[in-house]
This record gives sequence, structure tokens and C-alpha cells, in this order.
Amino acid sequence: MKLESERITNISELEKLIQSARTDMVYLKRAVESRNIESITHFMDRIDLKLHSMEAFNFMLERRIVNVCERQ
Repeated sequence: MKLESERITNISELEKLIQSARTDMVYLKRAVESRNIESITHFMDRIDLKLHSMEAFNFMLERRIVNVCERQ
């Protein structure tokens, strides 16, 4: 009997993008509170770029097939 499994090998890259976008959002909120237009524009652009990267993210799958020997 053969068993097949899959796993995503690059999920940490996507997690880093998400965390970085969340950090930028914190800074964007602070920039809005202080009405710093230059910083607002900067962080909006960074978040937009990261969202595009997440949208285009390619998951890398590792497939494995394992032969299982049954004992009689």
C-alpha cells in the first residue's frame, strides 16, 4: 500500500509578509493620528505592495509517497 502526503514548505515566508504588513499598519495608524501625510503615504504604499505580494504568493508543495509494508 502507498500513502501520499503533501505539505507547504514555504508557509513561513507568507507568515513573515503578513506580520510585516501588520507592523506597517500599526505605524500607519500612528501616522494618521499625527496627520503626517508623508508617513501615511509611505506606509500605504508598503502595505499595498505587501498585499500584492501575498495575492501573488506561490505555495511550494512537497509531495511524498511512502510504501507501507503490511505484515502477515
